[in-house]
Amino acid sequence: MIDIPVVVVCSCGNELGREVKVDDGIIRLQLGGVVVQSAHGACAQCGREFHWSLSEKALAKLIQRVMEAG
Repeated sequence: MIDIPVVVVCSCGNELGREVKVDDGIIRLQLGGVVVQSAHGACAQCGREFHWSLSEKALAKLIQRVMEAG
């Protein structure tokens, strides 16, 4: 199976980065040539602040699984 990266976009539609699976199998955020586990910044197009965190993504997945099971 080929994993298709999830595109992370600002509410204005500007692409901020892509969620990619790295060698360890964990999802990270790719920003240009850099892969990070968390990012805080502002959209270059509209200035809106954004936050992306590996731990928050994992928590959201756990909550979703619990809600689906219950």
